[in-house]
Amino acid sequence: MKIGILTLRSSSLGNFLQMYALYNAILALGYRPIIINYIPRPWSEPYPCIIRFHGFKKGIKSIIAGIFNEYLYLGYMKRARKRLMYHYKQLEISKPIKGLEELRRIVEELDKVIVGSDWVWSPEYPLYYHEYGYLLPFKLNKALKIAYSASFGWDDISKLPPRTLYLYKKYIGDFNFISLREKSHIPFLSNIIGDKKPIHHTVDPTLLMDKEWWSSKILQNVDSYLENLLDEKFVFIYNVEANLLPWFKPILRELWSKDYYLVIYKPPRPIPVRNAIESISFIVQNLRIYVKKLLFVECIDPFELLWIIKNAEYNITDSFHGTIFSIIFEKPFVAVKRPGLSIRILDLLDILNLRDRFAETIDEMPKKLGKEPDYKSVKPLLNYYRQKSWELLKIAISLSK
Repeated sequence: MKIGILTLRSSSLGNFLQMYALYNAILALGYRPIIINYIPRPWSEPYPCIIRFHGFKKGIKSIIAGIFNEYLYLGYMKRARKRLMYHYKQLEISKPIKGLEELRRIVEELDKVIVGSDWVWSPEYPLYYHEYGYLLPFKLNKALKIAYSASFGWDDISKLPPRTLYLYKKYIGDFNFISLREKSHIPFLSNIIGDKKPIHHTVDPTLLMDKEWWSSKILQNVDSYLENLLDEKFVFIYNVEANLLPWFKPILRELWSKDYYLVIYKPPRPIPVRNAIESISFIVQNLRIYVKKLLFVECIDPFELLWIIKNAEYNITDSFHGTIFSIIFEKPFVAVKRPGLSIRILDLLDILNLRDRFAETIDEMPKKLGKEPDYKSVKPLLNYYRQKSWELLKIAISLSK
């Protein structure tokens, strides 16, 4: 049985890891997965650790952004692009698909198509380009439509425009199986498509795999580069915007006083002038400490990210997948509020009784870092939701017309 995976494909490290996990889960069940290389207009193929911008409508801003993306981090990007290409070559990927008609043709060649999980039904991404591809807006003669751990991404989706609600009702209701990643959004979707079709809750695909499985993938894919670079105990700050770094000064000083090396990941992207000035100002103010104990990392590949999370003494993040892998590797962590985009983290923390790891403000972090999570009580809960999600994946794939 050939099963297509239709997911957002971006430069995000977490995005790749959720796709990689679902691909391997389907493979483990004895089926043949294929990544549908769907590229909504005007996106281009996101193999490198950037997304190039195209189209007149983007104008001068787009051109400048493209120049920054292409050349500012050229040396680092060349390495990251090469490594990411290597990881993609481990997966079966279709030819680039552009437009709904091409998408419909390739889906008709499959037995099943799974849409999920990362932000596939976000009002911002799938609908913005007026193609609605992640809603599979067409009838299929052969393939079944499956939504597995699909996500809307946003916290509040209760006040969407009528046009968006109409599209959700018309096309999501046509799926043969539906599960959402965010439990909080199930009532919203049930109200839209009606109660006749059950909507299940399943965890993010990365959580289908356990600590040992992910550790084995790190061993297979990470060389000695990071071990030589990070050979002291360190705290990892993941996915925090550069202009927020000055807010972290109190907690950074406390960690520095405990002799922790600080590793900060910044996504490779065009640097707004304000962000750059604030970052430079922050570094200059703390120059003596910076030289010895602070390291920015950019353009690392997905498995290098996992190595850093696994080997950190503590993780501080506003990232959903940064939170997930802190839990998988049983690390002390704090999840920082990200306005409008925190429901996915809160849902996960709630089902695992880890809500106390969430910080509404920076001021809450020191106290939370001083208290380690009780992973003995988390394990049975995580195993329950993992097993339940595996079973629902099996049920979805076994469906027939």
